[in-house]
Amino acid sequence: MKGLALALIICLWVFSPSAFAQRTFGTLVVVEAGALPAGPSPLSAENPAEWRFVELTYAPLFVLDPNGVTTPYLAEGSKIINGGKGLQVAIRSNAVWHNGRAVTPIDVIYTYTLAKAGKWNKAWIDQLRTLSKVRQSDDGFDVIFEFDAPVKDPQKLLTVPLLPSGLHGPLNDPDHQRPLPHGVLGAGPYVPAGANKLNVLTVFKDAVRKPKISEIRIMTAGSRGMAMELVRLMANAVTFDSNPVDATLLNQEFGIHMLKMPGQRLLVLAYNPSDSLLGKKRFREAVLAGIDRNEFFIPGEPGRPSLAPVSTNHAHYPRDLKAPTRDSIEARRILWWSDWERDSDQIYFLKEGALSDKEPAAIRLLVDGDSAVDLRRAAIFKQRMLEAAISVTLDVRPRFEFLGRIRSQTYSTSLVSLEMPQDGNLRSLFHSKGGLNVVGFSDAEVDKALEIGDVDAAIRGIVAKAPMIFLGLQRKVGAAGKKVKGSALIGRGGLGRIEKWQIR
Repeated sequence: MKGLALALIICLWVFSPSAFAQRTFGTLVVVEAGALPAGPSPLSAENPAEWRFVELTYAPLFVLDPNGVTTPYLAEGSKIINGGKGLQVAIRSNAVWHNGRAVTPIDVIYTYTLAKAGKWNKAWIDQLRTLSKVRQSDDGFDVIFEFDAPVKDPQKLLTVPLLPSGLHGPLNDPDHQRPLPHGVLGAGPYVPAGANKLNVLTVFKDAVRKPKISEIRIMTAGSRGMAMELVRLMANAVTFDSNPVDATLLNQEFGIHMLKMPGQRLLVLAYNPSDSLLGKKRFREAVLAGIDRNEFFIPGEPGRPSLAPVSTNHAHYPRDLKAPTRDSIEARRILWWSDWERDSDQIYFLKEGALSDKEPAAIRLLVDGDSAVDLRRAAIFKQRMLEAAISVTLDVRPRFEFLGRIRSQTYSTSLVSLEMPQDGNLRSLFHSKGGLNVVGFSDAEVDKALEIGDVDAAIRGIVAKAPMIFLGLQRKVGAAGKKVKGSALIGRGGLGRIEKWQIR
């Protein structure tokens, strides 16, 4: 268990400016499973579809390439000052908003003040934790970023897509700030075709980096399966709403045009130690003996998510996976030798003295009802636990309610996919104040190790103390129509180097 968890966590650990304007051509259709809300911004985006919209319509001072190298985007250049505790940034003279107004230091101050305050998606709190102040330079032309302590490569922290001052409301009047922006106004490569046409984006003629695709249409499919069907029908289309378990079939159909995103999610069984039997060490050992982690990451028939476990002899069971580790007999043996006993229904109970005080060997599992993949995984888990004489009740909730329960830690046990931060920094996931720490894990020793950069100590503490069972890493996969050529995919939404995308 600890060896696998250790390996999984360790796994968590260019852009180049267009020299000249390029000829643009073609319409790319981005197929989304869900609908896009009106006007997401870098401070209100929550899901990958909203982040894709942000990547297309907004732009940051600096960007990171897949190798972690920082290059200027809206910034002209930068200079480290005050012994590494400050950074002076010059803004490009040709950086303008979609309405033609120049990007100014006031806009940068506005963006980073709200982002550091965690409005409204809290996406940047952890990244900007060392930023103490943002101000104009004495001459008023540049921006000065001041940090609590010297920062190595401070440009890597300044990747927040910029907002024009006032877009979310006045900076000095929090009561009149709004979660969604008043209209869409960015400095990115694409601009909405109209105030009420956010699903049609055209090239921004004054963009710092001109894309090669002249128009992007965002289409709502309603489901992941329908998104894939639409991509099969339309050559100039791409979708990111496909399941990792479908990778083999997608690769066979789309060949080299398969789009693989480096973004990952860490799949875990999170539990409340005081409310779940998983808080008991021997019970956790029994659960681990009763499951085969490989089953959570392979397809059903015919290659799509199914509610039934897949046999190792099944045609879609990947040949390169290790031999199954499931042993229901061993799981029962662990329970039997841990003061558990069996009743007439083959369910084990913990001995707590009087017969009436016996506790059922049961798990109530919170599941995201809007995820076909997680529903399949939950069904597999329930079946395998039944074979180990452990009862599982599935508590299926709509995604909105599921996320609320996770964030408020009002659950006993839950199947959770933890979103990995772009930079692979464990702090945002496992620090008590981390922006992506949705399971509420808190440990002073782990916090200290993360703060001083002692990664080995942090990983040991996380594996030993985090209230979760690590199941595996899930890589995001997308599929593109046969006439679309994509470049390396980075960023929260996955479009990444959109200026290099082509339609052949």
